[in-house]
Amino acid sequence: MSSEINPAIIRFKKAQGDLGRWKLVVEETFHVKLGFQEGELDRKVRVFGHDFDAILEFGGYLENTFPGDPQTGNSE
Repeated sequence: MSSEINPAIIRFKKAQGDLGRWKLVVEETFHVKLGFQEGELDRKVRVFGHDFDAILEFGGYLENTFPGDPQTGNSE
């Protein structure tokens, strides 16, 4: 299963200087893979999950908690 997210989310995390850490935490927490190349952050960002529920859970984080920490929900 896959979905797309707004590339502005990735650009925002890169501007904060914690894109790599955030990506790892997101992938571990939600059991998804974020597909993007750091040099191509204006293109669509693919989210790959083992099942639809994993993608929905990640989407819920983006809607309700982002830019807070994916694990705790606290602001970074």
